[in-house]
Amino acid sequence: MKIARNSCVMMSLRVPNHIKDDFQMICKDKYTSMTAEIVRFMNQSVLEAQIEERVRAAHLEGYMAGVGDSEDYDHDAREMEKQAWNDFYESLKRE
Repeated sequence: MKIARNSCVMMSLRVPNHIKDDFQMICKDKYTSMTAEIVRFMNQSVLEAQIEERVRAAHLEGYMAGVGDSEDYDHDAREMEKQAWNDFYESLKRE
C-alpha cells in the first residue's frame, strides 16, 4: 500500500534510556536521524511480512494445484523475495 509522502503521524514510544542513548549515538555516528532509522526498520518489517505472505501463497498455490516440483516453487519464492527487496531498495532511493 502506497502512502502519500506528506501523510504522516506522530508516534510516541516508551524506550529504556540506555537503549535510546545507544541508538542516538549510533544514528549520530551514521549521520542519520533516529526517525529515519525507525521508519526504515518499520518499512523493512512490513516488506519482510509481505514477502513471507507471498512465499506462503506460492507454496500453497503449488500444493493445491498438485502440479510442479517443489524446487520450482522454491525458485519462484526466491525470485519473488529478490524482486520485493529490489522494489524496497528502489523505494528508498526515491525518498
